Amino acid sequence: ERLNTREAELERARTELGQATQKLETLQLERQDSLVRLKSLEARETELEKALSQGEERSEELETLKGQLAQERQTLSQLADNTQAQSDKVHSLVDQALQQGVAAHKEGKLQDAERLYRAILQAQLNHPDANHNLGVLAVSVGKPLEALPFFKLALEANPKIEQFWSSYIDALIKVERFDEVKHILVE
Repeated sequence: ERLNTREAELERARTELGQATQKLETLQLERQDSLVRLKSLEARETELEKALSQGEERSEELETLKGQLAQERQTLSQLADNTQAQSDKVHSLVDQALQQGVAAHKEGKLQDAERLYRAILQAQLNHPDANHNLGVLAVSVGKPLEALPFFKLALEANPKIEQFWSSYIDALIKVERFDEVKHILVE
């Protein structure tokens, strides 16, 4: 029963993270669309103001356009707020999933840890800790060659973490890529 509860928790965490990430992506697309509409309206506004300055009678059209601009700016502001709130939620869920993954990893529940780390990478492909931990997991089950791309991604995302370098070099040594180790150490 405890195992079923744990499985349900893991599945819920993965599902919630996936849904939150999809919602964030949708909001980001809506925000981009709104920015395009806003730029178009601003260009039209500039055009109308130029026509007015040349004496053309288009003030009613300009007033309508100014109302549309105000509405689009408000929409954009709301989308920015919603996007930020959703981004914060995704980051919080990623942090929770990482903590759960690390806990499962420490408890020897490697499949659970792997599923959580992979869920994080679906939300944030270049997440340094999830990539590093998947590499550590691969090495721990005797697959250092499979670990290398994860370590490399972790290092690309955050090259200042010494543990990432140590794990990468250790995996390179295990697969006997000594020239690469030497090159890293020389740099």
